Amino acid sequence: MKNKGIILTIIAVFCIATAVFYFLPKFETAKKYNWFESYNHDKKQPYDFVLLQELLKKSYDFERLDNNPSEKLDIDNAEGKGYLFIGNYPYHAEESAEKIVEFAQNGGEVVLITNSKPDFIFSQVNTLLATTNDINTNHLLAKQIEVVFSAKGKRSKSFDFSYKKGSKDTVKFDWPYIDNNSSSRFQSYSSFTDKQSPNTEYSNFIGVKIGNGMIYWHCNPLLFSNLYLSKNNISGFEHLDAFFSHFKAQKWYWDHASVYPAREPMSKENDDKPLKTSMQYVFSQPALKLAWTILIITTVLYGLFGAKRRQQQIPILEANRNNSLEFVNTIGLLYYQQQDHKVIFEKIMQLFRSHLRQKYGLIIKDEEMLDEDKIKHIVKRTDISESIIRDILENYMKIKSKFNNTDAVLSSETLNRFYLLIDNFYKAEINRKLSPQKTI
Repeated sequence: MKNKGIILTIIAVFCIATAVFYFLPKFETAKKYNWFESYNHDKKQPYDFVLLQELLKKSYDFERLDNNPSEKLDIDNAEGKGYLFIGNYPYHAEESAEKIVEFAQNGGEVVLITNSKPDFIFSQVNTLLATTNDINTNHLLAKQIEVVFSAKGKRSKSFDFSYKKGSKDTVKFDWPYIDNNSSSRFQSYSSFTDKQSPNTEYSNFIGVKIGNGMIYWHCNPLLFSNLYLSKNNISGFEHLDAFFSHFKAQKWYWDHASVYPAREPMSKENDDKPLKTSMQYVFSQPALKLAWTILIITTVLYGLFGAKRRQQQIPILEANRNNSLEFVNTIGLLYYQQQDHKVIFEKIMQLFRSHLRQKYGLIIKDEEMLDEDKIKHIVKRTDISESIIRDILENYMKIKSKFNNTDAVLSSETLNRFYLLIDNFYKAEINRKLSPQKTI
């Protein structure tokens, strides 16, 4: 018996170890990549830019700007050189924006690849162009897009891009595009279409001549990320090559400094002072130190003497009974036995009127039921189809007029039809709540 237990233990351990070694590599592979738009210049996640940086280093004279770009740009000898920023948004200080625009005026090429419009740069451009026309972005929700470059009436081959949330999961993405190129001085160099609906083109790459140079803006940095420049994505390489064919620069300044907002400089008085932790600050203040000491002492005393569990005995109470359903069944059985359809008809209408009064503040008198203005008012307040409201009110008046003026008997079929008309109203209310709200 003992040997049997040992054998079963060994088998169980072996099975667990096999399962761990089998599933662990798959788990690590699944967690290897972060599928969100991090846009980091030095990381290897799918939506970072380290591959783009390596390709530029191999193909051009390359200099990385880790500090204020206005201090490093060779403005006086800008011709044949380019300034590049890629990311969500460039946090340019006003001084940096002026220097970058001046770099373009002196013959340099400024290339901004950002999701959001570079406000400071375009503010300088509008001033130089003496225009107040603004350029904005919008978004197209699509799974796959097709990008085409166009220059001087010629169109390039198309490049396909799809957004992924996993190595095999293609999902819809809000692709930014430039929706109001109102200034005639801007030229569009590329556009994209929804692969499933290719009739409409959306501009995503524009440029404008400033002095002796150019300023370009591309609003899809995602297209230049590691995912599309990997060895398995030839289309991404070809798209990158077609993009850089628009520029003449042989030396590129890559701006890393403007990815984050500039930090406020620290005052010289505090430079040499070490930062205090929260507890160091507490003990440096006499009042806080005393309060902290009292808190510690009272906590210890409570732990020693007052931490006993004190709880009165909770008596067992009989659960409350819900008699509402029994009452409803009793009343329903009573009406059924009496077969008084007229009473049931009036009860149904009373409940309907009570519902309109409590929920919508509507009071309907018999003499108002066929009034057109009253019907339209009810439709407007309840947001229910006019045909449903009109059927209820007209049938009620028709049925009531018959059994009020004569001794006619209300049949169960007529009662049932009227009940179904009221039920249509309640169902329409439920469908209205469940239907998605329209967004503006």
